[in-house]
Amino acid sequence: MLFRSVFEPDEWHRRATRDGSFLAFIPELTVPAGLVGGFEQEPGAVELVSMFVRPRARGHRVGEALIDAIVTWAQDRNATSVHLWVTEINKPAIRLYERCGFTVTAECQPLPSNPQLGEFGMTRPLLTRTRTPPAPPAAAPAAGWRTGPGPQPRPRR
Repeated sequence: MLFRSVFEPDEWHRRATRDGSFLAFIPELTVPAGLVGGFEQEPGAVELVSMFVRPRARGHRVGEALIDAIVTWAQDRNATSVHLWVTEINKPAIRLYERCGFTVTAECQPLPSNPQLGEFGMTRPLLTRTRTPPAPPAAAPAAGWRTGPGPQPRPRR
């Protein structure tokens, strides 16, 4: 089956290089265990996009760590909410988002890559906090995973 992208390559590049991108690592894998992206959809509202956790990393709280990274990133920008779209049949992802404080909105639409499936919106309100000077680097989280900005893409030639 041939997959047809909803976006052109330039749009994918723009999405991959804007705002917040995070990778998660666990000791059991030599490659990133997961990734997530976020961008300011409008002032005060961050959109969580491209959430993925490798099957071998599931059950290691990688999803929670990635969501925490986006939430912290959003709070640092004084956002008041984080929003996402999830496919209606992706029950594990829905449960993860609910555990992390997201609730279903009234929004629904066809999945852009497969209009036979639907997706719905979820949102999580954020506590606003005042900006403080950056803290010194913290020790790695107890579970052995870490999150951080993703690698920068190579320039196109």
